[in-house]
Amino acid sequence: SSDVCSSDLNTAMWDVQEGDVKTLGLGVTVDDHKYFRPMMDNLLGQGSQWWNPEMVQDWTREFFQDRGSLDAGHDISSWSTKLLHKIHLNLDLSEEEALEFYDFQSLAVTVTAMLQSIVDHPIGRWGLSVHRLQQMRRNWLVKYKDAITRDTRGCFPPASEMSDHQLHLVATGIMDSLVFAGGLSVATITKAGLAVLFSSSSPLEESQRQLTEDTVTPLVFETIRRFPGVLGFPYWESTDINSFRTILNLGMSLRDPRAW
Repeated sequence: SSDVCSSDLNTAMWDVQEGDVKTLGLGVTVDDHKYFRPMMDNLLGQGSQWWNPEMVQDWTREFFQDRGSLDAGHDISSWSTKLLHKIHLNLDLSEEEALEFYDFQSLAVTVTAMLQSIVDHPIGRWGLSVHRLQQMRRNWLVKYKDAITRDTRGCFPPASEMSDHQLHLVATGIMDSLVFAGGLSVATITKAGLAVLFSSSSPLEESQRQLTEDTVTPLVFETIRRFPGVLGFPYWESTDINSFRTILNLGMSLRDPRAW
C-alpha cells in the first residue's frame, strides 16, 4: 500500500497538488500497478525489443570512443543517465541535461532519506532545498510526459487512450526507475567495479586487473555481491494489534564469512 511505501521514505519529493501519486511506484494501488507493470516488463525485461547487450555495448563504445581519460564520477553518471533515458523514453539527453538530471537525482536521494519530522520543519525544508527539488521534479515530469506521448516505438498506449492520471502514473513510474532503481544502482556499481580494478586500494594484484571475456562476468557479480546497489529490503507484517517491520540487511548478509 501507499502507507507502507511512505513509511520507508518521507513525503517531501511528491507534490501537494491533487492527483500526484505521493509514493514510489512500489506503493501505488493494485489497479495502477496492473496497468503500469506490463509496460515496464515489456520495455526493460529480458525479452525487450528496446535494449540488449549488443546495443549497450555499441552505445557505450560510441560514448567513450573519443575520451583519452575517464573521470569515473562524472563520465559514468553521464553515460548511465543518457543510456537509461534512451532506453526508457527514446530521449537523447544533452550533456547539460544529463548534469541537470544528476543534480536532481542527488538531491532526491538525499532528501527522501531524511526523517519526516526534518522535512516537515520550515528550517529543514529550507536547508534541504525541498521546494527546489519539487520544482525540478515537475520540470522533468513535463519532459517525460512529452516523450511518452511522442514515443513511436509502441512501448506505451497512444496518448488518446491514456487519461491524465494514467499518463502521470507512467511518467512518475519511469522517473522512479531512472532516479532510484537502475538509474542509481547501474552507475554506483559500475563505479565500484572500476575502483576494484584501478584504484590505489584495489584488492587485486596487478596481473588480475586485465579483464578478458571470461573474467568480466565474475568481476561484475562479485562487485555486486561485495557492494550491493540496495543494502536492505524492508517489509511489514500486521496483526490486529501490532505492525512489525523487518529489514533484510543485504549489505551484511552478502559479506557473511560463513558463506563467503
